[in-house]
Amino acid sequence: MINCDLHTHTKYSDDSQELMENHCLKAIESGVSFLCITDHVDCNAIDSGFDFYDVESFFKEFSHLKAKYQGQLTLLAGIEFGEPHIYQTQMEILTKHPYDLILGSVHFWYQDLYASKLVNNPMSIEESYQRYYQELLKVVQDNKVDVVAHFDFPKRYYHKNVIHEELIRTICRTMVENGIVMEINTSSLRRNKTETMPDREILILYKECGGKYVTIGSDAHIAVDLGAGLAYAKNLIKVMELEEVVFINREMVLLSNLK
Repeated sequence: MINCDLHTHTKYSDDSQELMENHCLKAIESGVSFLCITDHVDCNAIDSGFDFYDVESFFKEFSHLKAKYQGQLTLLAGIEFGEPHIYQTQMEILTKHPYDLILGSVHFWYQDLYASKLVNNPMSIEESYQRYYQELLKVVQDNKVDVVAHFDFPKRYYHKNVIHEELIRTICRTMVENGIVMEINTSSLRRNKTETMPDREILILYKECGGKYVTIGSDAHIAVDLGAGLAYAKNLIKVMELEEVVFINREMVLLSNLK
């Protein structure tokens, strides 16, 4: 069985102090064959991570470790780009570098309030989710990313899910049309939640819209969390009859073709 973790963060993200090599060592120890480092790229000036990512330093260390652990681990380069449809110039500049995977995410969707602050806003949960999904639709319509990270991200903070079915279907159809893949993000399982982001309810809609392919990401910011929830996600993929994929040089590869 091939194990992948395609969403991890290191000291090149403002919210992590983890060394890239520690992730590599943890991956080898835990049987993760494909590891993608996807540090945050935050272009919103109000974000604590604004202008934090150092692409040159990242690739210098990445290249060294990729060579060092060749034969033990396939190390992949990625980024998690927040609101890529808004910051198109920065996206164009960064993606000239040899990334394997570009994750697209939405962290801000109302008045530049991060989700942890937005939950205290008097706006209803239903409206907040609607605004979030409207912003996510713009991400997939812009079609610059390979994978949508933590599709139902507000769930992490609101502790409940709100399904705007037609809007979600529109997003999923656009993803399928543009060849954008769904991530199963397991980080919510570490936060005493019983579901991944997304889980069955949204994955059913994704399948009904023609979606077939998914990646797995732990969203680990410390090495001990790398690969966490992997067994749950793999079982979910099996039950939902989806196919797990990995991205190499921004090309999707079916895990079933690597066996």
